Amino acid sequence: MNETLPTVIGPVLGYLDYAGIAVFALSGAIVAAVKRQTLVTFIFFAVITGVGGGTVRDLLINAPVFWIEGNVLLLICLAAALLVWLLPQKTWEGDALLWLDALGLAAYATFGAAKGLAFGVAPLPAIAMGVLTACVGGIIRDVLTGEPSILMRPNSM
Repeated sequence: MNETLPTVIGPVLGYLDYAGIAVFALSGAIVAAVKRQTLVTFIFFAVITGVGGGTVRDLLINAPVFWIEGNVLLLICLAAALLVWLLPQKTWEGDALLWLDALGLAAYATFGAAKGLAFGVAPLPAIAMGVLTACVGGIIRDVLTGEPSILMRPNSM
């Protein structure tokens, strides 16, 4: 687990961190696949989407940036990029990106708010930290690819 987290976070939320990074990294790699990019771009989008929101959160709450102290989190992003790179495009067609974004939003909104609280952030700003953690990586991904952010698209249902 991430050693910089206070013990208040606990192992379950630590696993949410891993899950959030994995699904967001997969979503970043899928966008690169849809755009028919190179493996380097797959990895770049997996990393920026996987750790972007948490990086901004950590900078705002004066916490150590969570992914620079070890290899595990970047290895998760690399594995996600390679998985998408190696599997056929039809594997990721359809609603995979929407489902991965939804799972990532749930995991990281919870984890981001909990980490904010653990670092002494007041409850309402901690909720904002959860939203920020959940949304920023995907927004960066969408801006860099020239796609409208999923937050700004009209509801298709």
